[in-house]
Amino acid sequence: MGVIRLSANAKPWVLGLTGPSGSGKSTVCTLLRDSKYKGNSLRFIDADMVSRQVVGPGSPCLEKLACVFGREILLLDGGLDRRKLGNMVFGNPKQVELLNQTIFPYILEEIQRQIHMYASEEGVKGIILDAPTLFESGADKMCSITASVLAPRETRIKRICKRDGISKEAAIRRIDSQQPDRFYQTRSNFVLVNGNQKDKLESGVREMAFWLGLIPAQDFRFSRRRRRKRQNS
Repeated sequence: MGVIRLSANAKPWVLGLTGPSGSGKSTVCTLLRDSKYKGNSLRFIDADMVSRQVVGPGSPCLEKLACVFGREILLLDGGLDRRKLGNMVFGNPKQVELLNQTIFPYILEEIQRQIHMYASEEGVKGIILDAPTLFESGADKMCSITASVLAPRETRIKRICKRDGISKEAAIRRIDSQQPDRFYQTRSNFVLVNGNQKDKLESGVREMAFWLGLIPAQDFRFSRRRRRKRQNS
């Protein structure tokens, strides 16, 4: 997809950041928080955290889930029994679709609220929306620009196993249930590769930061020249 450089003086833009499990979206967020990218002028929204917030005890979303999937998904204290709900939908595409149709509207509403809140803050240049299901949920429609983080399959498997403490077989099942790389590549303005070459990811983030207006053109050109010298030395 094409992209034009965003003005540093424009109203806060929204970057939709997505990618499959184990690709390293959190690593990209960490890089963007750096002072060289004016990280203190950015605000971050974690869609996974939002999805947990909207199903809190007594929330309209949790009530809706209980109506759709049965009140047995509720714990004695009124909270959501995530394991029970997960067992009900895991491996069943129709149930997963039903779950998404039920919860996505509440998640999108809360994301929109947070975007408006951050956009009203003085000095905010941009908002990063970290959303694993950015395109599937329709959250990309709230974004000025989109970026996907991808990584080699074996690298993702190792990361998922280490992060979540699960077996290689379980990690493979999770990866196989997600969208292929092509799904993200054809929908994103930027594609960042987060494999074993740290420099390659940092280079991609630097270029994206330039187009987002987070670094001056002269600084971007200087960093490119310096990188070429290192490569040729």
